[in-house]
Amino acid sequence: MAKSSEVDEMVKYALKEFGKIDILVNSAGLIAELGVSFLESKQEIWEKDMAVNLFGTMNCAKAVIPVMVERNYGKIINSS
Repeated sequence: MAKSSEVDEMVKYALKEFGKIDILVNSAGLIAELGVSFLESKQEIWEKDMAVNLFGTMNCAKAVIPVMVERNYGKIINSS
């Protein structure tokens, strides 16, 4: 989800297989350093978490919104 090119490929595959996308549920989440205190955490790990948790959500939405707008229908559900 963190790589927009991979998300775009996923959406193309879904459209090929199903012909449409009615609903997107963004529910993936990552905690790369589970059990590590905040003071011991590293920025690189936070960047991995943000790539999936924030940018992954954005990438998926950006990939399906044009399809939904074209059909004048679609729902996006974000869960955190």
